[in-house]
Amino acid sequence: IESYFDDDNEVVVKKAKSNFDEKRYLDTRLKNGEESRETRIRVLLTKDSDGKEKFAIPVRYHNLKVDKEVNANGFKDFICLNDPHFPEEERKCPICKKIEELFNEANQFQEGSNERRSLCRKAYELKDSTRVSYFVRCIERGKEADGVKFWKINSWASKKGPYDVVKNLAIQRNNESKEQGYGPLNIFDYEKGFDFQLIFTRSAKSMKTEISISDVKFPSKLSNNPEEMERWINDPVKWDDMYKRKSEEYLKIIADNGVPYY
Repeated sequence: IESYFDDDNEVVVKKAKSNFDEKRYLDTRLKNGEESRETRIRVLLTKDSDGKEKFAIPVRYHNLKVDKEVNANGFKDFICLNDPHFPEEERKCPICKKIEELFNEANQFQEGSNERRSLCRKAYELKDSTRVSYFVRCIERGKEADGVKFWKINSWASKKGPYDVVKNLAIQRNNESKEQGYGPLNIFDYEKGFDFQLIFTRSAKSMKTEISISDVKFPSKLSNNPEEMERWINDPVKWDDMYKRKSEEYLKIIADNGVPYY
């Protein structure tokens, strides 16, 4: 995303060319008329900014209520520019700055005043929008030709979401293996690890897509082709190549409830 000032001194946001490839994203949606769908994936480990291998990379984002012109359903996720994965000198998130400004402005008014309550309400709305998503690299079984895919998982306050399920399964299987005298077990191992079965169903009450996750019964190799396995493991594409952050100028407009135009 690029931006510039037009003749009326207003910010114009110029949309950059997109290299969007639908096959690179794990499809977790149900099509119209589809009540359920199953798929199987193998998780690929990813190095975080600390150099440690993890099955999921946590990233901060803001889930904001936006104008319908920005997103038809009225809400949109924006990666927080203050996320620790970005270089410190680039951490200039206008949304986080707006939260601070609103609280500072509210403190100038008397306790209990309408002005103070109004500003604090806006500040907390923005503050509560700050959440965490997890990005997972994986191979979708039956669609290996698509190569490495990315799965975006939102965090759940209940700690019962997909991230927690996968994490708990890894801990549980490791403990079970040691208790049975087989030694440590890494469910993500590329030679003797396990695939995960994902079942997507449409809730009759909310009509939203629900997901259940389980590990398959038997271990397997990531691939029987060593070259293919090496290619998948060392795939150079990273989460921030697939989920682009917006520019500081763009997010300034969003933070002020504006509509960036192209």
